[in-house]
Amino acid sequence: VQTGELEEAKRESAELKQQIRDMQLQLASLSQSENNLLESKQKLKEIIERLKQECQHTRTQAEKAQLEAEKTLEHKRIEWLEEKHVLTRHITEQEERYNEMKNKLCRAAAAQKKRKTLNENKQRRMQEKLELLEAKMEELEKENQVLNRQNVSYEEYVRLQRTLKDLQRRHNEFRSLILNPTLNAVSKMSSSTLPPGPA
Repeated sequence: VQTGELEEAKRESAELKQQIRDMQLQLASLSQSENNLLESKQKLKEIIERLKQECQHTRTQAEKAQLEAEKTLEHKRIEWLEEKHVLTRHITEQEERYNEMKNKLCRAAAAQKKRKTLNENKQRRMQEKLELLEAKMEELEKENQVLNRQNVSYEEYVRLQRTLKDLQRRHNEFRSLILNPTLNAVSKMSSSTLPPGPA
């Protein structure tokens, strides 16, 4: 019996030793797994830290780029406002010049029309004066013919001839001015008067 118990105890002891070896192997495996996990954890921490740094750097770069973009946009906006102001002033100056030229042209057209009307009126008055002179010349010629048929003094005949020549000269001047009118001649003729008729 004791021998059987001893064998049983040996068998149990061997089983226990085997279980202890198995447990030691499991413990070693668990320790290795723990070490692997710790290493993985450390690597993950390093990766997270690196990602945090990269994220911070990216955020800093993004903020810097945003600031640069805002500065550029503000600069462009100021340039656009200045250019708009210059263009607006240029357009206003061009409109003022256009209105000024338009007013000048309107005034020039009105003045030209007025001068044309005045010239037409002066030419009409000169034409009337010319007709009056021609009538007076015809009258003097008739009087001259009558005097030639009558007995008149030589002094009276010379006076009438001089008056007739003077009227003929004025008649020719009027005719030349009407055929070739100029501003100076028109202004000069507008101030002249007809000679008095014969007695």
